[in-house]
Amino acid sequence: MNHETSNYRYVNFVQGAEGVQDIAYPGKPNELTVSTDAFLCLLDPTRGVKTLIDKATGKNLLRESAAPLFAGVYEVTPIKSDPCSERRRMGRNRKGKGVQRDVARLTDIRSIADGAVFQTIALDYALAGTKRYEVELTFYKHAPQITATVRIQKDNEWAPENLYVALPLAAQGDLYAEKGDRLFRPAIDQLPGTNTEFYLLNSGLLYRQPSGHALGLCLKDTPLITLGDLDPHPITLAGPQTAKKNQAPLYAWVMNNFWETNFKVDLSGFYEFSFDLFTQSRTESLEDAHQALVAQNLGVVTLVTNEG
Repeated sequence: MNHETSNYRYVNFVQGAEGVQDIAYPGKPNELTVSTDAFLCLLDPTRGVKTLIDKATGKNLLRESAAPLFAGVYEVTPIKSDPCSERRRMGRNRKGKGVQRDVARLTDIRSIADGAVFQTIALDYALAGTKRYEVELTFYKHAPQITATVRIQKDNEWAPENLYVALPLAAQGDLYAEKGDRLFRPAIDQLPGTNTEFYLLNSGLLYRQPSGHALGLCLKDTPLITLGDLDPHPITLAGPQTAKKNQAPLYAWVMNNFWETNFKVDLSGFYEFSFDLFTQSRTESLEDAHQALVAQNLGVVTLVTNEG
């Protein structure tokens, strides 16, 4: 058998009769690698998304983190007195001393679709406080965009609880967030003495490098983010000393059961949250990056006309 015939055989049949692609071969896709024009994503069979390479820069977009990209982080504070008193004692940390934290554990990776336009995979996790935590990732083959859909079946819990989605993005310059149709740098561009623990945003957030390359994240359904360490700690208000917090780890704060509103404490039920992660190779200015963030968040508008 000549080399070309042998090469064809190995490229097309690097899996057993059971259909599992677990034989390494140069240039052959496998279940733990997703490659598009813009990104190279490497999956860990025990954690989920391990590495996300931006092909335009060759850099990993993720930082080392206790929680992988889009994995859930659940917290509950045991009730030591009564539900109302326990919430009152939490103060501005929004969690009590002795809080119990659980990071989602990967249970399965499934291929949903793989065609000419996009590839979709599903990551199934086990997470305390939930009966289901699933992340569906859609990688667009020829566009610098990844759409993540997080689906949760939440249990009922009376004790104070939080549920976060991990966003371990490596800092690509200063972090900018959009609020009131304007960009600002959390923990830097704030009035002295204001909150630096959590923020309610509009379109989302972005990092922009001096070269103009931007990394953006649109928050489709959950505009509340938290910045920095999740452990209870003394609250530091905005000032010169908080500037370094601009580079701290990010989390989308998707659920809690203790805000003083007219919402019920019971969070049980089915939920879905979507995120768009994208890059923009050339932005002439910060305003250009802002417009790219807004446009990405709005999506494509299609108009049907009757022009012959």
